[in-house]
Amino acid sequence: MFDWQIGFTGSVQYAYGAETGANIDTAGSNGFEGDNNEDDFNLEPRSDPRICNVTMIGTKGQTNGDVANLGMLLRRGTIGQFGQVIVTQFNTAAWRCATPPPPTRPVTRVAT
Repeated sequence: MFDWQIGFTGSVQYAYGAETGANIDTAGSNGFEGDNNEDDFNLEPRSDPRICNVTMIGTKGQTNGDVANLGMLLRRGTIGQFGQVIVTQFNTAAWRCATPPPPTRPVTRVAT
């Protein structure tokens, strides 16, 4: 639904995304998929978005909605700030940090 990479530092506020079993990619589709750079995880400028007041709904329990997907996949050196984010009904997990955060700024979990 929402994707960023290659130094994105913008903001997303007041967003809503809902997948349906009728239109989901059979390979799976993630709610947020955030990357810095796939060739160099530490490349500057680093992807560092501000995401707040967002609701994302996956396909769990829907007809044809039984595909592997994540609510948030953060990887390849991305960082960011997230607040008031609701992630629900994704089949695999609500979120996953697939690569370690950069040593200068650890991932901080914020209660939503």
